[in-house]
Amino acid sequence: MRRTAIFFLVSLCLAVPAQGEDALGHAAEFYPLTTGSKWTMILDGPRGKMEMTNSVAGTDEVNGKQLYRLSSSVNGSVVATEHLQLSESGLSRNQFNGTPISPKIMLLPEPVKLGWKWEKKDVKLGEETMDATAEIANKTEKVAVPAGQFDAIRLTVTAKTKSGDVVSHYWLAKGVGIVKQDMIIGNVKLTLSLAEYEIAKQGRASEGDPKEEAREEAPASP
Repeated sequence: MRRTAIFFLVSLCLAVPAQGEDALGHAAEFYPLTTGSKWTMILDGPRGKMEMTNSVAGTDEVNGKQLYRLSSSVNGSVVATEHLQLSESGLSRNQFNGTPISPKIMLLPEPVKLGWKWEKKDVKLGEETMDATAEIANKTEKVAVPAGQFDAIRLTVTAKTKSGDVVSHYWLAKGVGIVKQDMIIGNVKLTLSLAEYEIAKQGRASEGDPKEEAREEAPASP
């Protein structure tokens, strides 16, 4: 009887996917994708500062896969969209402004680990071909932005094209998402810093209605 109980417990442990000691958490924890979640960012660039809102607008089924639709808005007008996918292998970017990315660009592994790296040559976005890499730094960093101070991982995504390179540094905090982003396009640098955020939580009370979802708001900045 005792041997049977031990065998049963061992089987349960083997059946549950383990994150491992070096795992920091799930991809969805570092990039929340519940519909209605939004992040207000301060965009600082060559033309000065402006406010930008990134939000999870919903989900779309594309080629039999559920993709999360994110939109970026300035002064109430959508300026960019992208479609992300959460799978067993992690978080990927599958479309940008409605144009498919083939193969998809991996952004985060599952589970999230320091020192992770992904690279792929000849990635196509419309008529553009690029060599893409994504990697997480070997240590976490403290990041101070208007919304507060966060312990974050630093993700660097690089796209090398014939017309030039685009390098994006993302700082992501667990349970929050992107708290800071630096984008370098040639000699131009843009910085986005988190001012406030609202993470939507789906519960039984919502019954699938995004308008009734419970929300976790960021505490007011000191």
